[in-house]
Amino acid sequence: MQMLKIAVGFVLAVSMSSALAIPFSYDSHDVPENIPEDPSVTSGNTYSYLMSISAVGQITDLNVYLDIDHTYTADLDIFISHVLTGTTVQLFDQHGGSGNDIIDVTFDDEAATSIASASAPFGPGSFQGVESLSAFDGLSLGGVWELTIVDNYTADTGILWNWGIRGDATDVPEPGSLALIGLGLVGLGLSRRKRV
Repeated sequence: MQMLKIAVGFVLAVSMSSALAIPFSYDSHDVPENIPEDPSVTSGNTYSYLMSISAVGQITDLNVYLDIDHTYTADLDIFISHVLTGTTVQLFDQHGGSGNDIIDVTFDDEAATSIASASAPFGPGSFQGVESLSAFDGLSLGGVWELTIVDNYTADTGILWNWGIRGDATDVPEPGSLALIGLGLVGLGLSRRKRV
């Protein structure tokens, strides 16, 4: 019986240690990009920038980093999406009036200030986005991430210098590995119990 308790305790300890949050940080490599990419398109320019991540883990906290020069930030709507699940969160909704730039900005649910209540130029610093990034909590970190920028009007232009995702994810072990460890230890405990 004592061995059985030890076995169960070991499996629980392995499960808990494997669920610790691990920081992550990924930046796009396909930058800089012009906004608009095609000046001949006169309105409703929508651009999608993709980043593929092969990491394993479940998101516990997600932040999004942006560095954009733009001569009229009120032209812009900005979204981040987890392509596999279709989960999309709006980060920016035509804020800043005729002001310029979103410089070294991290969208973070824990930030003290909402982007909607700030003034252009935005950043450097952290802001809450239009919608909560907690929508991604529990989703897989791995897969394709998509940044979408909608430039709604003509005349003003900009450059996407960089974007990326940061945060924490739990390292998710394969269930089969934990099950084999647990069954092996339980079996060992039962066999010792029979000999007593």
